[in-house]
Parts: sequence; structure tokens; C-alpha cells
Amino acid sequence: LGDLLADSVRTVDRAVHAHDGDRHRIAVVLPETAAEGANIFTERLATRIAAFLAQRGAAVNEADVSRQALTFPGDDAALQALRQVYADIERREHPEHPEDALVDGTTGPDRRRS
Repeated sequence: LGDLLADSVRTVDRAVHAHDGDRHRIAVVLPETAAEGANIFTERLATRIAAFLAQRGAAVNEADVSRQALTFPGDDAALQALRQVYADIERREHPEHPEDALVDGTTGPDRRRS
């Protein structure tokens, strides 16, 4: 799945994966991509993931793959909610270091607390 994600994005894009205990979540940051392009990307990625899983005996109906395309600026509240979901997952996965969870408003190498 990691190779599929790597092959699906440009070098400037960033893909992340997390498992919240119930389902796998994938988020991809597509810089300088408008809403229409992001929607096309999410549809194509959902198709590729469904095909990838089917090849491995885990058939998934593509219609059951939840997807959401957000833009920034524009979908600020939804983007913040998504960031919170990933931060909560990280805190659960690494309870020994809750201070390392994603910090709101930071980017790049300073995105984690010291």
C-alpha cells in the first residue's frame, strides 16, 4: 500500500496513513491543487486502493471507500477537524509520548513539540 501511495503522488505531495482501530485512514496533501483536481485525485486513488485490495483477496466495494477532498483556504474547519483526528490517533498509538502529538498551526521540522 505504501508503494501504491508513493506511485500515486507527485514529489511535492505528502501522503500519511493511520489506523484508528476501526478503519485505515489515508490523507494526502496536494499543494497548489484546486478543488476539482483534488476531487479527481481522490476518486482515482479510491479506485486504485480498491483494485489493490481486491488483488490481495480483500475485495472492497469502491463505493464503500469513504473519501473527502478539502481545500485550504476554504475548508478550514473541516481541515482542522481532520488534523485533530490524526493527532488523536497518534496520541493513542504512542501514549508514552503524548507531547509528540501533532501541534496545531506548525509545519515542517517544527511541527512536533520538543
